[in-house]
Amino acid sequence: MLATLYKLRPSGAIALIEDDSAGLGPERDAWLGSLKSRRPEEAVRLIDERMNMLQAARLSAPETIAALTTIQDALTDVLARHDATRMRDEIAVAPAEADLIGAFLVQFKRIAAWYLAAAQAVVPRWYRKSQEAVFDIALTQGATAVLQRVELAHRVYARSSPSGWRQLCRITQLALSRTGRHRERLQSEIERLHARALLFEMADPNRLHPAATEQLRAYLKRHGALARIVAIGALPEADRRKPGVHALDCDGRHIPPSPPGERRQQAVGSLMLDTRQLLARLERQLTGLSAGVDPARLGLPRDARQPLFQDFLSGLASRWSGRGPRKYSRNRFLPRATLAIGLDDILARLGTSRSEAPAAAGSNDRWMIIDECAAGFGLSQLASAPRGIQVCDLCCVQVDGRPELHLGLIRRAEFRGPRSSVLGIELIGSRGEACQIIDPARPDSLGNATPVIRVGRLPGRAAGSGLLCHAGAIREGEPILLESGDGLQLRHVVGVAQVANGVDLVLLEPLP
Repeated sequence: MLATLYKLRPSGAIALIEDDSAGLGPERDAWLGSLKSRRPEEAVRLIDERMNMLQAARLSAPETIAALTTIQDALTDVLARHDATRMRDEIAVAPAEADLIGAFLVQFKRIAAWYLAAAQAVVPRWYRKSQEAVFDIALTQGATAVLQRVELAHRVYARSSPSGWRQLCRITQLALSRTGRHRERLQSEIERLHARALLFEMADPNRLHPAATEQLRAYLKRHGALARIVAIGALPEADRRKPGVHALDCDGRHIPPSPPGERRQQAVGSLMLDTRQLLARLERQLTGLSAGVDPARLGLPRDARQPLFQDFLSGLASRWSGRGPRKYSRNRFLPRATLAIGLDDILARLGTSRSEAPAAAGSNDRWMIIDECAAGFGLSQLASAPRGIQVCDLCCVQVDGRPELHLGLIRRAEFRGPRSSVLGIELIGSRGEACQIIDPARPDSLGNATPVIRVGRLPGRAAGSGLLCHAGAIREGEPILLESGDGLQLRHVVGVAQVANGVDLVLLEPLP
């Protein structure tokens, strides 16, 4: 019966051949037809019920894989129908949409795990011709399910699941260990799927506009097969540290390059992603576009003539080669923060207990940190879009669970929808403290105090401190009396510069 259920296509792809004698004919067609008239939420629920029935039936391995492939195809069709009607936002996802995507992800996870278990069950006996087919189809369909899961997670700006990468790594290791007939065909297919998932992840699709995400998927479908997954022993030692060659951890994901002078030990049997052939094609494509070559001759769509598409390709080359586009590396990642805008709001925040500030914060100043480096933060709005914010506004960021207030400037703002906005913050200092300045000539005059913010660790200055104040409140060259937690101190103003909307940065030095 296996001979009628399975075969290898001449093109090299592995597919299931349907057989009504397996009990999957009329009943299967009626079930598939019923899904077409259902809403995606209902269709996913019916697919889940079908999976539970299949699990309880305890069918043979070939019958299980035949039914499982039908379920996977049905789930893929429902997802495609859902995507065709969905208006996609940049980041924000409605609760109902999030629940639906979560249900899709759970089903792809179950499918991949089931295929992997089927392949592992026949490993000791796969040398029989019939079991070769079970082994090959299970691995190929399981890798496809993991790839679908990775792409779907990033479609809603989520993070890919570690369990999926572990499944994919195990699938690749099983494929590389296969011998016998059709060995190279299976390994080539599994390598293509694993490399495509890795390249998609390494391109950081959560930074991309939805249109660019589809361009990434299309590019990988056409050119992604140039990248290879190989065992570490298949590459000479000198090649393992070249640009475009990436070590994979035990979860099957990319390991960032080691710092200079440090050599990371890789275990025997580890996997490597070799993107050098793909990068060479990318370089030729970029060179051809710069020279005015027709994009079709380069294997690119017509809109590749546009500068934005060329920037997109340059970004892919940078990320896939390991040359990160960041000037500063990410040093930590903490997900939640509160944000205050403007000098007056920051002064009020500084006057509040640091431990109470997050709890007292309203929904309009709750943010998620999506990017953090030595130069600043990238923040994504958690609730409704903020109002009254302008580029070059002064702000302060306080990470949940941390006492520090980071003072910065809003250098970049994107408002992408009613519930989706992103800000780029450049840091100008930390350890902000609410203080007052007093005119030394009239120290006892009522109402003479001017509220300011003292800033520590000013960039570019080895010594001295700085103040943030309303524009025009302090003039250069004058002495001031600073009242702070350290008491009264006489300081000399050595420089004043406007750094934000209506805010000056004042540089101080002690009087000689």
